[in-house]
Amino acid sequence: MESKEEDIPKMENPKIEVSATAILVCAARAVATNKFIRKALERNDHSMIQDEIVKRYYTPKLDDSTVHENLAYYDPYSFIILDCEGSTRTLENFVEHQTVPPVKQDLSHLSFQEQLILWKEVVAAFGIQTVLRRTKLIDSLITNHVINGDIEQIVVFGAGMDMRAHRMKLAASVTVYELDMPKVIELKKNEVDHASKVIEPISQSTIKYIGIDLSTKKWIDNLLELGFDANKPTFWIMEGLLMYLKPSAVDDVFQGISQLSCRGSALVAHICKMLNMPFGTRSFNNLLNLIHSSSSDPTKLIAKNAPYFTSVCHYTFQDIGTLFSAEDVEDNKAKPSPTPKNVVNNIETTEQQPIEDDFSWYAFAQQFQHRQQS
Repeated sequence: MESKEEDIPKMENPKIEVSATAILVCAARAVATNKFIRKALERNDHSMIQDEIVKRYYTPKLDDSTVHENLAYYDPYSFIILDCEGSTRTLENFVEHQTVPPVKQDLSHLSFQEQLILWKEVVAAFGIQTVLRRTKLIDSLITNHVINGDIEQIVVFGAGMDMRAHRMKLAASVTVYELDMPKVIELKKNEVDHASKVIEPISQSTIKYIGIDLSTKKWIDNLLELGFDANKPTFWIMEGLLMYLKPSAVDDVFQGISQLSCRGSALVAHICKMLNMPFGTRSFNNLLNLIHSSSSDPTKLIAKNAPYFTSVCHYTFQDIGTLFSAEDVEDNKAKPSPTPKNVVNNIETTEQQPIEDDFSWYAFAQQFQHRQQS
């Protein structure tokens, strides 16, 4: 059946703003989704894409050649989020500050496709490869340990506009808890409700939202009140979050995870390695000013605050690129559990050399010991 454009109404005038970084990451996912659709159309494979979404949002003129095919994935929700007035204003701010002196921009007259082409230039300046590689790494770990594994609880800290709970093929037995600031959660629920009218369901999981300031410890009580079971293995996700928290809050988050985890749980964390790293672009440096926490030794950080997680893998930017460039990787189908050379089996006693070749590192840890019962 032929779709009309009005079948996919535009989300106009959102009452609540979300952080610029959340929209920026969403734009990177949209570029990756455009590449995924391009490759699917070249193969004449419509099994994993929705024709209505393609008609409305696919941008053939977008230069997505820098996106490796193995890093592309299907996230139609990213298109919906970008196609709103609030995202346009965020794009205007980014474009404005790319000129010297800044020049006020009005991009509201541009089509979605024209704006996506501009977004691609913006995310390229901020390092789109970093976003896409960490996304693919975490997707792979979820596939291995949740979709193809035994974990049925996922907790996402600083969930923002992350749509894994909706775009990945999670079973009905899986419950996802998403935590972020109350205003962000309110906006996200509105966006999801809007998108659900036009996007065919992919995930069957149950999603529970918690609007909370993570600098407090109240999130633990909120999780338990919503039915979180500390005696069931949990997959904990901290993507693009911890560097924005103060060191004491980072410690509290890890300690809370340790308190609520049991044998079989796993965590993945993205942490900045240094507080000062000039990139030469004013917009990027403005984001760096928001960074409050860093660590050059993930082993000690996890051993200190989550001692029951007794195995950790460190991934550098180059490690992830190697994992997902050597051979074809179908969407949502992971390669065997990656084992880069910097694997530590006992994080409490083994010294690990700091990683020197990246701005940030990614740590995946598993819990093989039972926590002490209080």
